[in-house]
Amino acid sequence: MDLKFRVAARIGGLAATGIAAHEPLVRALTRLDTPEDGFAPTASLSVRTATVELDLSGAIDVAAERARLTKDLAAAEKELRTATAKLANTDFIDKAPDAVVAKVRTRLASAESDVERITGQLAALPSP
Repeated sequence: MDLKFRVAARIGGLAATGIAAHEPLVRALTRLDTPEDGFAPTASLSVRTATVELDLSGAIDVAAERARLTKDLAAAEKELRTATAKLANTDFIDKAPDAVVAKVRTRLASAESDVERITGQLAALPSP
């Protein structure tokens, strides 16, 4: 990993977090440069009340990232279908130990969260 790699970013909402005075330190720790003329955000994320807009143009291979996320989404959707089917099966619910049913419910919740997160990441990528 190239530890010298930095990304231009616009950070909004730091005042509401109470750390606005520490923005230079936040930027140093997160390896974020101050945006310059021509800054064009290609991705954004929210952290509590702060929003970070990133200009990732040239920083990532969008096609490769889209392919990776698409593969991850397919796996998460498969897990979601499997867990949903098990929990919809009354024989499974009646016969399986409570711990096993609880584990499948946890897997279902995790899969739902993963699908939502990955879908959001795909939507945030610039169009091909």
